[in-house]
Amino acid sequence: MRALVLGGSRFVGLSLVQELLERGHQVAVFNRGQTAAELPAAVQRLQGDRKDPQQVRAALAGRDFDVVYDVSGYVPEDTGIMVEIFAGRAGHYVYTSTAAVYERRWYAPVTEDFPYNEVEGGDYARGKIATERLLLQAHRERGFPSSIVRPWMVFGPGNPLPAREQLWFRRIGRGRRVLLPGNGYTHMQYGHVRDLARAFVQMGGNPQTFGQSYNVTGPDLVTMNGYVQLISALTERDVEVVYLDVPEAAAAAAKDRNLLPFPWQYGRIPSIQKAKEDFGFWPSYNAEQCTADTYRWYKEQELDTEAYDFSYEDQLLAQYGGDPKRSGRITASGEMPQVGGG
Repeated sequence: MRALVLGGSRFVGLSLVQELLERGHQVAVFNRGQTAAELPAAVQRLQGDRKDPQQVRAALAGRDFDVVYDVSGYVPEDTGIMVEIFAGRAGHYVYTSTAAVYERRWYAPVTEDFPYNEVEGGDYARGKIATERLLLQAHRERGFPSSIVRPWMVFGPGNPLPAREQLWFRRIGRGRRVLLPGNGYTHMQYGHVRDLARAFVQMGGNPQTFGQSYNVTGPDLVTMNGYVQLISALTERDVEVVYLDVPEAAAAAAKDRNLLPFPWQYGRIPSIQKAKEDFGFWPSYNAEQCTADTYRWYKEQELDTEAYDFSYEDQLLAQYGGDPKRSGRITASGEMPQVGGG
């Protein structure tokens, strides 16, 4: 098939380009050309700023594609012009949204029919919600063949958010104590970037997905203690953990967003059953495999040698780390912490 990727220069977009090429599809990318990316010569490069309607029309008007993958749209204005240009010229329009669109509930799993988070999601979530509504309305009223993918936390080689993986590798690999919220048993669920790319390709051109939304993430859950234990095993280092209560953790995270870059205040557990039923997707990487693959890349890129300012964490560790009631130890062999020094 002939595919266009809006973005395509890093992480999710780049993984999608690679997956499409490996499956023998023709690929074009549209972006500003400002991010260095090693793309094969077979990839057609279309350049322009999607914030500039004139540039978008100059680069894309009159072109036909079997599937357009939008991995770089954040607000309705980014995508509205694409609906205008590709009406009747795209066999399928697949939009990358986010799990942040969901209202927070006290039960799980989160299914695609959960209400929108109109209050707590911030500007990022509100922009994605408004764009989803635009696409769903275009499908209902004009038959525009759009689908929505809602990734949860996306991990893997090349992750541009170093706080979610690379800083944890660095802390634990250097034998540092680490800070976790509560008792560390909040569940998290994350998926590998190549699994996300594979889901995109599998659903491409499938009429059953038109007008639908899909959760895409990994197959299993891991607690925050468990995430630290996975890295402890990879680095072959036991880990001393200092636990912050909720107000302490909230204050610390507000000051340094890299400290706890996960939705730790509540568990976020999705169902991916709908993607399995509608287009046969099931992830290849579980949490352990995903973390190990990223760690392999991290070591190959020698990112463990990079410096990072841990001075704020050191202040917190000095303040709270002497209390045995909030201390625990996670071992590389799998022993989990007994909080309180027991």
